[in-house]
Amino acid sequence: MRSLALAALVLAAPAFAQTTVVHCGTLLDPAASMEPMREMSVVVRDGVVTEVVEGYVTATQSRDGSRELDVLLNDVVRIAFDAQAWGNKPESFGGGDGTLEGVTFATMGYDTVQNSGSQMSPGAGTCAAAEYGNANGCYGLTESDGVVTVTGRDHALSLRVGMTVRGLGPDDMEASVEDRTLEVPLEAIDLRDAVCMPGLIDSHTHLTGESRPNAYIDAFRLTAADRVLQAVPFARSTLMAGFTTVRDVGGNEGADYALRDAIARGDVAGPRMFVAGKSLSIMGGHADPTNSYREDIVGVPDETLGVVNGPESAQQAVRLNVKRGSDLIKFTATGGVLSLQGDGSGAHFSEGEMAAIVRTANARGLTVAAHAHGDEGMQMAVRAGVSSIEHGTYMSDETMRMMAEAGTYLVPTITAGKSVADSARIEGYYTPVVTQKSLEIGPLIQDTFRRAYEAGVPIAFGTDAGVFRHGRNAREFVYMEEVGVPFMEALRFATVNAADLLGQGGRLGCLEAGCTADLVAVTGDPLESAAALRDVAFVMKDGRVVKRDGAFVPLPARPE
Repeated sequence: MRSLALAALVLAAPAFAQTTVVHCGTLLDPAASMEPMREMSVVVRDGVVTEVVEGYVTATQSRDGSRELDVLLNDVVRIAFDAQAWGNKPESFGGGDGTLEGVTFATMGYDTVQNSGSQMSPGAGTCAAAEYGNANGCYGLTESDGVVTVTGRDHALSLRVGMTVRGLGPDDMEASVEDRTLEVPLEAIDLRDAVCMPGLIDSHTHLTGESRPNAYIDAFRLTAADRVLQAVPFARSTLMAGFTTVRDVGGNEGADYALRDAIARGDVAGPRMFVAGKSLSIMGGHADPTNSYREDIVGVPDETLGVVNGPESAQQAVRLNVKRGSDLIKFTATGGVLSLQGDGSGAHFSEGEMAAIVRTANARGLTVAAHAHGDEGMQMAVRAGVSSIEHGTYMSDETMRMMAEAGTYLVPTITAGKSVADSARIEGYYTPVVTQKSLEIGPLIQDTFRRAYEAGVPIAFGTDAGVFRHGRNAREFVYMEEVGVPFMEALRFATVNAADLLGQGGRLGCLEAGCTADLVAVTGDPLESAAALRDVAFVMKDGRVVKRDGAFVPLPARPE
């Protein structure tokens, strides 16, 4: 297998916008097909996919930006001339400057005219005797009945045609090679030995924190600035794992808003973030940040801390989160595992409070996620109109039927369930009450997911990263595979479905014309084993390469 060396030799900047072509050995894109597509090229212009075509295409551009000619890897380009006027065989062509009487060949942006030491000659270098070659590649060159055929081998081949070829003018040539100069893309990326996919989406993360023993003291030790700074490597690890977008469902003190905005500005590397801000809770509920702390020290919580009491209070808390910059709203419909309150599954909010949250959020254009382990709280949340149930541990068949009928997504977070159970077995990792809940609830989530999938409940991929180490999000694919979910289905959960849950269908989670140019590639075959996703070799976000040959590509320097 050839190395994934991603050649990107850049020409002088042309007058049109930047274009990149990614050559994929296999393309997996559930938005386009549930079957693998072989030998595909993804054409990217200004961070957006403009087309996806069969074959290894280098889309050439005219000065006005229109595509004039395609040159294929391991394929041919034919240019017709007047056969009577032609009169010479190809082997008689060529000069010391590397040109073929006005026809200039270039490979991956290297122009033989500009590199006179790399002139074309028969059998040059490692090329076969019947081929022309230079330091950049080998080309077959034949002429028959007035048609010149150029075959590129091993490299993307571009072709520039000037005004004349051995004295022939544009009237003697096909219209596609009239009196103009055709330009190659600025960048051509060779992933012919890789499997390409749309950028992955994790629908349940917490980027501003990460599980560790005795983390409960952080509430008194860390400032919001500390949380943002510690989140910088968490965000980068997530991006390097191939997750170009996350739905971050619960942060503190505005750290998640600050991280989202820093990534969007290009100050730090990380996935595109849609953030919920502070999760809403009843007093003493799963997301009450004052649980188990002395009231004379922490006071009585209110809406400013995401704690609500009654429908009017719930409405006020939603409006406050919207004011702060939330992209969605999350509330804890039942107890949870890692909080210090003892109930891990009972219903918390009243139906009136849930309805007020959903109604107020929807009126401002935001969707609502409901954290829920217990079945009663899930059914109440589905009836209230939430867009998703997070975790869903004790979900009944009736709740599954309700969710399938309503189109309510399940975000399963299998990885979190397994991780908390593993951590709970480490002595002293959690408090006794959290240890007990972790061992009871964590191991159940994978089988609940299996039942929900088989019942036709819509699934959006989500891991609860932060409960475990960031960057290990792809484990969720493996756990889905373990219960019989084909990889293409799991990929659909992490692309098409997750984008739909965000209200970004047709923009994210796809590699069709008009989609944002987020693309990841692996060298293994995920159709054979989902574990291939745990070793991502290449990541593109917004059309910019951020990981190449398995290594981070730093952000460009800020202009002076």
